[in-house]
Order: sequence, then structure tokens, then C-alpha cells
Amino acid sequence: MNLAVQRLLSCFLVLIGASDLFYAQSRPEDRLQPGQWGQCNSEDVAQAIVAFSELIEAGNRADSTLAYAFKNRGNAYFRKRDYDRAIQDYDQALRLSPGSAEVFYIRGRAYARRHDYDRAIQDYTQAARLNPSDPNVFDGLGSAYWHKSDYDRTIENYDQALRLRPIDDYALIGRGLAYWAEGDYERAIQGYDQALRLKPNSADAFYNRGLAYASKGDSNRAIDDYSQALRLTPGDADAFYQRGLAYAHTGDYENAIQDYNHVLSIKPADVNALGVRGVAYTKEGEYDQAIRDFDQALLINPRFEFGFGKRSIVYARKGMYGRAISDWSRWLWLKYGFLGITIRLFVLILTTGLGFLLKRFENRRVAHLSGVGLLAPIRGNRR
Repeated sequence: MNLAVQRLLSCFLVLIGASDLFYAQSRPEDRLQPGQWGQCNSEDVAQAIVAFSELIEAGNRADSTLAYAFKNRGNAYFRKRDYDRAIQDYDQALRLSPGSAEVFYIRGRAYARRHDYDRAIQDYTQAARLNPSDPNVFDGLGSAYWHKSDYDRTIENYDQALRLRPIDDYALIGRGLAYWAEGDYERAIQGYDQALRLKPNSADAFYNRGLAYASKGDSNRAIDDYSQALRLTPGDADAFYQRGLAYAHTGDYENAIQDYNHVLSIKPADVNALGVRGVAYTKEGEYDQAIRDFDQALLINPRFEFGFGKRSIVYARKGMYGRAISDWSRWLWLKYGFLGITIRLFVLILTTGLGFLLKRFENRRVAHLSGVGLLAPIRGNRR
């Protein structure tokens, strides 16, 4: 008998073992022999979905057993990143067991993965009402409010999570991000320090503390933290990108370019990395290479205003003023729209008018010198 058949048979045994005919008073998970439900909830997601579907479709099961099966099939879909189907199963589980704080919580997580933070907050809030002692619920609320840029509520919920679980490094990092977003870099750094005492190998804590140091203008400490994050997660494109920016702020454009190269080896179509590498090449005087980077970025994203703005500067430095003006005009349009065109026309009129006035002044000055002015030295010589 192959492994898949054995697991499916085990799930049918679970179904039989969970039947109200044999266990009228116990919970579904209490009715199982050790390892039985684990076989259904296999690491093989497809097998787990098939197994739980068989349980659900068998019919004639108690509501509590079906709710448990729907919840676990939803978890399997969640692991598969099929959040819509996961939510459908969680809906069924809550229909059968409307007082389950756990299912409200995990459905909230599924909504959060879909970036539906309003519904996630509703579910987390309901879970908190049903089980106010669960710190995970407040972690979820903190994260959802962070994504909605409601930093005060983010901090409030992470505070509650930490009251319930003081060793929650996730909450310390999440609260630190909220402090950072509010510009309170010192408190953010204090939180990351505490998280690193709890979990010394937290790449997230190093990375986010690096952001806080960079925001304070302490680029050298930022570089140290990004380097620690990269030691722990060598393929982290974001850490390479941020360390490149920090190197650039110290004037070390050579190392900045190397870090941007790493980013582009991981994410070749990253227009931001192409843009900042183009700026670094500009600072190094490598104008042709800078233009190639801006060209490539604009090929990927024709509305990349940063690329037009910075390329216009390079063209101007190369004396290619027509192209510089063209890029500058596109940058104005993308950044300011109609207002940008108005500004451009105003500047053109102003510069044209000033040019005309300067030309008239120059003509009058030449006439003055060719008339009275040239006689002055003669008068002087006669004295």
C-alpha cells in the first residue's frame, strides 16, 4: 500500500474515530490518536487538501468535526497561498462554530495576505474580544494598522502584545517600525536593541535598525547593521539596496555601485536600483554608464520620473542641452502634470525675457563704450 493511500485511510480512521456515535462529549482534536490528525495535515499540501476534502464530503458528521475539517483544509489552502479558498473554508468553519477565536484570527491573517486590512482588523478585533489573552491577535492588529499607516494604533496593539508576551521580538520590531515612521528614531532603535537581545540573529532587527540609523544620518552604523543583516540573509536585495544608499551618503560610490550590482543580479528589472546606480556613476564622472542605466530604467518604466530628472542633469553636464531640456520637461510633466507645463512655460518666458533685456543692455553698453567711454582716457592723457 503506497504512502498516499495509507494517509487517506488514516484520515478515514480519523473520521470514524471522531464520530459522535463513539465520542459524544469530546472535541474533535481530543478524539484522535497521536499522529492521526497530523497525517491528514500532511506537509504535502495537495495531499492534505484531498484528505480533508474526503472528510468534509463524507457527510453525517457533527458540526464541531466539520468545523475542524474546514479549518484545517483552510490552513492547507493558506499554506498553498490560495487565500480565497482558505477564506471560504474559514467562513464555513465559523458558520459551524461561530465562537472560535482561532478561526477569526487565522481568517484575519488570510485577509491580511490579500492586503484587505480592513477585514483583517475586523477579524482580529473579534478574535481579541473572544480571547483577549492571545498576544498573536494583537501582533496581527499591530501589523494591519501599520499597513494602513495608523501608527498610533500600531504602537497601542504591539504594546498590548508585549504586555501579554514580553519576549515578543516580532512585536518589538513592529513597534519599532511605527516609531521610525513617526520620526522617533531613538525609540525605534531602543526597540530593535531589545529585540536583538532576545534574538541576536534577527536579520529583520538589524535591517530595520539600519533604517533608523540611516534616517538619523548615522550612515556608518547603518552600514554595519545592513552588513549584519546580509551576513544572516546573504540574498537580501533590500539590504544591499539600503547599504548602497548608505555608502553613497558617505561618498563611497564605488562600494555603493557594487551593492547596486548585487541588487540588479537578484532583481534585474529594479528601476530604483538602476536609478541610484546611475546617480552613483554620475558622481564618479562616468556619464555614459549613467545614461545607460537611466535608459534601461526608462525602458522598463517609461513614467519613471526620477530617471528623466537625473538623466537631464547628465545630459547638461555633457553639453547636450536639447536632450537635457527634453528630459527636464518630461520630469516636470510626470511630477507636476499641468502645473509642471505651466512652470516650464513661465521659466521659458522668464529666461527669454531676461535674455532679451540682457541683450539690449549689452548693446547699450557697447554703444556707450564706443562713444563717450573711449574718450575718457584721452581726456586723462591731456591732463
